[in-house]
Amino acid sequence: MKKFSVTLVLITFVMYSVTNAQETVFMLFKSDTKTADEQFDKGNYYEALRSYQKVLNKNSNANEVKLKLARCYYLLKKYNESVETLHTISEDVNQLPASDIFLYAEAQTSLGNYEKAIEAYRKYLIKSPGDDHALKKIWRLKNIKFLYEDSLMYAVRPVPFNSVYSEMCPFVNNNQLIFVSNRKGVQPVRKVDATSNSYFYKMFSTSLLADTILYSGTYQYSKPISFGREISSSFHDGPTSFYNNGKSIVFSSTSKNINTSGERTIQLFFAEYIIPPFFKNQSRRFIYSKQGSYGKELCSGQKWFRLPLHF
Repeated sequence: MKKFSVTLVLITFVMYSVTNAQETVFMLFKSDTKTADEQFDKGNYYEALRSYQKVLNKNSNANEVKLKLARCYYLLKKYNESVETLHTISEDVNQLPASDIFLYAEAQTSLGNYEKAIEAYRKYLIKSPGDDHALKKIWRLKNIKFLYEDSLMYAVRPVPFNSVYSEMCPFVNNNQLIFVSNRKGVQPVRKVDATSNSYFYKMFSTSLLADTILYSGTYQYSKPISFGREISSSFHDGPTSFYNNGKSIVFSSTSKNINTSGERTIQLFFAEYIIPPFFKNQSRRFIYSKQGSYGKELCSGQKWFRLPLHF
């Protein structure tokens, strides 16, 4: 009787251990997927991609995770990988959700596989009939040779100041091109966005110099420098837009204050280019308004005067 009791206890313990281990693995799987989903929702597609890959290393048959992985690849412009990942779910694209069939068609279009793209758009229309956007896509691809007829009139070239970092949101004002980049700027202390482990986006400018040697419309560019450093925040800044004959700008910037959710949101700010009367006969120095913890203070700056936002 005693031996039977010990055996029963041992079996119960083993069953509990196995069940508990399975639950632990399942919870870890759910936790990893949730983390990846949060990164995806924040637009951190590279980090989300790595997280989804880790999840698939634990369970290679998780088709829902594969769909999310394919979406990450697509948004990172890795179209081959996106297509290949979708094929691991099903060789028949029609078995995919409608939105992912459309994504598959878009990826094939970007890869230049127009016939496959047209076929995928048609399969998408079976699940989403009457989608005018998809119908136009098919028409354009079927008539693409006509759309290319005037392509000789245009030329697209990479500009020399592109870097390995992200450059976007260009805006031309007189002979200046202002753009946003998360390239490494001049900073005594390395500051990065913890969500992506990359530098914060800041505004930069380069001078446009007409190239007198090559044909009209070609420019030479100066080395990019920081734009509006005196109105910059400690986090993300830009993009910007000029108005009032280039003397005023509206730009987006990270708020100094944390909201009730514990986040810093992106807000709109205005700034003006001002030369104070008492500096007109001196070296070019300017005044800007700085909002601090104890109210506003005037500080000597270089170019821009930051204004409070009122409607």
